[in-house]
Amino acid sequence: MYSTLLAINLISIFLSLIILFYHRKRIYNVLYLSLGLITINFIVIIRSIIFYENPDWLVAIVFTNFSAAYFLVGPFFFFHIRTYLTGHFGVSRKDFIHFVPSILQFANVLPYILTPFEHKLEIGQNLQKNLLFIHGVDVNIFFSYQVTALFPPIFILGYGLYSIYKLVYNYSLGLDQRVKKMKYNAISHGWLIYLCIVIILISAGNLILTYNLSYISDQVQIKPFAFIQSILLVSIPISLILTPQVLYGIAFNKNFGSIFRSNDKPLTKSTPELDKNVSLSDLIHEVMEKDKPFLEHSFSLDDLVTLLNVPKHHVYNCLNEVMNIKFTDLRSHYRVEHAKKMLLEVDKKNITIEAIGIESGFPTRSSFYRAFKAETGITPTEYVEGKPMEGEL
Repeated sequence: MYSTLLAINLISIFLSLIILFYHRKRIYNVLYLSLGLITINFIVIIRSIIFYENPDWLVAIVFTNFSAAYFLVGPFFFFHIRTYLTGHFGVSRKDFIHFVPSILQFANVLPYILTPFEHKLEIGQNLQKNLLFIHGVDVNIFFSYQVTALFPPIFILGYGLYSIYKLVYNYSLGLDQRVKKMKYNAISHGWLIYLCIVIILISAGNLILTYNLSYISDQVQIKPFAFIQSILLVSIPISLILTPQVLYGIAFNKNFGSIFRSNDKPLTKSTPELDKNVSLSDLIHEVMEKDKPFLEHSFSLDDLVTLLNVPKHHVYNCLNEVMNIKFTDLRSHYRVEHAKKMLLEVDKKNITIEAIGIESGFPTRSSFYRAFKAETGITPTEYVEGKPMEGEL
């Protein structure tokens, strides 16, 4: 069973790394999710090494040394959910408080970290003989092992319950506002609630196990806990692989309807303040039509995000899931439409067709002709000569 358990946790970590690699540039908050999954799987692996028969030197290495990481699980998952709900990815000075327990625990176990390995090896040998020896280990500065073992699951349990409250409250706001494309938010909200439930179940199991450790006489009674935890954990990245759209849910805000902005400043001089009657797709079109940012050769998705002042993963989701168009195709469409208007007056303006393409935002003549034909079915030259488009034949 141990090899199976270890394989499951390693697969979960591997899948989390894959999700992080493929979505890191489009969905920033996937960083928090991946770190949370990797950390909690790492903790389960460490516990499994102690619970199952392993070399004494390995038990000596993992025992207590990495316990400070356990306190990071709650903050990582909380930051992921907060970013989803608010669109705010960064960590402020106030957020430092979330890392205080981990720092205190690191200082608490520093004596064991600095202990000579021979003494650690002796502790590992005694733990392998009798797990209850863990109560006699006195290597902490501030708190006993019993206290530090109980606090992490309580800590994570609180994060999980609070996150569910925020998700349910936020979802109710979305229902009240009758936000369009509700199905994507329903999937994302439901998955995040499932994530919280998994974390709560794992934390509650660890809390019960730690509290009753003194009454467990057989180490075998503990092993099923680790196995069930691993199955629950691996279900999270697998579900993301099968339904990646849960990562693209658009957050709700009671003041701004279907999208959330991190501040109340106007988006641009020419774009309106957001209200519940303005959807993100409408706003994208308005920015493109009024500001014409596509005329810049270097105009990119990041530039559009800056103009909109909306989280990048919201824009990405809107383009791909709501508008069903790639950013490059949207940019080409507006460039072609702009070029068509100029081509109608090419004789009056005494300008070449190639120059019109460049002024419309296309970096080269070939890219202009290629995009124009893909959009209209004819070349710019044929358009000027008045040849009907394919749809008019």
